[in-house]
Amino acid sequence: MDDAPPRQPQPILHRATRHPASGIGSTLSSGELDIAVMRQFPGFPVVRQAGVEHRLLLREPIFVGVSAEHPLAARGKSAWPTSPRKSG
Repeated sequence: MDDAPPRQPQPILHRATRHPASGIGSTLSSGELDIAVMRQFPGFPVVRQAGVEHRLLLREPIFVGVSAEHPLAARGKSAWPTSPRKSG
């Protein structure tokens, strides 16, 4: 008699990067894709498509670096471009 626990089915995981993400909605709607993780960059909003639910997972900081010899490095933090901050 076999005392081993029954084997559980293993999920199949595929990873793909698509740019732009314009075709994601149709692949989610068709069932070809179960879940998509999308990334939003300033000036490039995530397009919300009909029939696809969206949830914000997290907000991550984005860092920019320049050489110590770059003109921005000598001008201090106030010279660096930043995104508008929400008040309140």
